[in-house]
Amino acid sequence: MKTLIYSISGFDKPFIEIALYGNLDLTYTELSLNESTVKMAEGFDAISIFNSDDAAAVVLEKLHALHIKYIALRSKSFDYIDLYKVHALGIKVANVPAIPSANAVAEHATALLLALNRKLILGQKMMQLGDYRLESFNRF
Repeated sequence: MKTLIYSISGFDKPFIEIALYGNLDLTYTELSLNESTVKMAEGFDAISIFNSDDAAAVVLEKLHALHIKYIALRSKSFDYIDLYKVHALGIKVANVPAIPSANAVAEHATALLLALNRKLILGQKMMQLGDYRLESFNRF
C-alpha cells in the first residue's frame, strides 16, 4: 500500500522505520496537510497525518477525489479531522487507541524543573571531575 506521511519530524521517522513491516511503500514529507499540499497525495492509497494537519471537509473532499481510501492518525486525539465527512465519503480512519501515560509530559516537565532548581546536571558534572566543593555551585 502506497502511503504518504505528512508532517514527519526528524524524531518520528526512525521509529516508523523500525515498526515498519508488511507490504507498505512509505513516502515522507515535512509539509503539513492543507488545501495547498493535498495534491501531493495523488497516486497514494493512504495518508498518515498528525494533529497539526488540516483535515477539514474541503481537504477531505480533495483527498476523496484523489482516491485516498485510508487515513492513519499518528495521535490519540482526532478533533482535527471531520469525522462526519470522512464517514460520508467512505474513507477509513484509524488513530492511536492509547498512549502509555497521559501524565508523562507533566511528570517529565516537573522532573526537569527539579533538576534545574537543584542544579543536578552541574552536580553530576562536578562529581565526574572529582570537584566536591559546595562553593562551586554558587558560581552559577
